[in-house]
Amino acid sequence: MDALFDHGRPRRVQLCVLIDRGHRELPIEAAFIGRTVQTTDEEIIEVKLSEVDQEEQVLFGGAYIVAHGANPLITGA
Repeated sequence: MDALFDHGRPRRVQLCVLIDRGHRELPIEAAFIGRTVQTTDEEIIEVKLSEVDQEEQVLFGGAYIVAHGANPLITGA
């Protein structure tokens, strides 16, 4: 937030997230959400992108989530 205000005060800030875990520590909520996945505080979601990891994958604990069009599938690893 400080980096945004270094360039002046914006009229509006909208947040976009790939995965929304539902946990809120600050009064900030994403306006655009790729997928919502309920997790505990201890569970980890790892997003892999082809530009960095040479594959596109969302890992959730021992399972991975694969998006086929608008319908996500959750399968065990």
